[in-house]
Amino acid sequence: MREYEDKCRTYTPASSIRQRSNPPIEGRSTRSVYPWSRPTVRRRSTALRARAKREARSMQDVARQGVRDYVQNHSKADLLDRVLDDELPRHAEALERLGQ
Repeated sequence: MREYEDKCRTYTPASSIRQRSNPPIEGRSTRSVYPWSRPTVRRRSTALRARAKREARSMQDVARQGVRDYVQNHSKADLLDRVLDDELPRHAEALERLGQ
C-alpha cells in the first residue's frame, strides 16, 4: 500500500509533461512531416464551422453528410464504370448497327 501511495504522490499527468521531439536529421527540413499544416487545418475548421452555423447543424453532422455524399457519388460512378465495362463489349455489334 505504501508503494502505491508513493506513486500517487509523484504522479505527473501526461498532459503536463513536455514531449521531446527528435533532433532534426542533417540535410532534412525541420518543418512538419505531415502533408498538412496548421494554417490549412485551421482554415478547414473555420470553413466547416461557418457551414455548420449557416445550416444550424453541428460541425460533426456537416462532416458526416460530406463523407456520405462523397461515398455515394463515387460509389455510383464506380458502379456505372463496371456496368459499362461489362455490357458494352457484349452489345458492341448492336451498338455499331444503331450508329450507322
